[in-house]
Amino acid sequence: MTAESISEDRQPNWSQDTPTVQEVSEMMRSFGMWDYAVFALMLVSCGFIGIYFGFIKKSSGIAEYLVGGRNMKTLPVSLSLIATFISGTISFVIISKTTD
Repeated sequence: MTAESISEDRQPNWSQDTPTVQEVSEMMRSFGMWDYAVFALMLVSCGFIGIYFGFIKKSSGIAEYLVGGRNMKTLPVSLSLIATFISGTISFVIISKTTD
């Protein structure tokens, strides 16, 4: 056995249907039909939520809106604070890395 035959034997047997890295990279650069469908669905659902809470179920004022009616539980507030902290930290790290 030569070194070439050993390396050929160890390579996986990919089928012709498996896309290459370059093909996957090309597919990721553009939106397909399903991508547009999911994007449109998310856009419409966010629009309906905004219309519902903006026009149908109006809040009683700015103070009520900013504090969430003072009836939020611990878990949603904690998750919001954690997400805010992580987002700010990641943004700071990305900005500091690009300025080096």
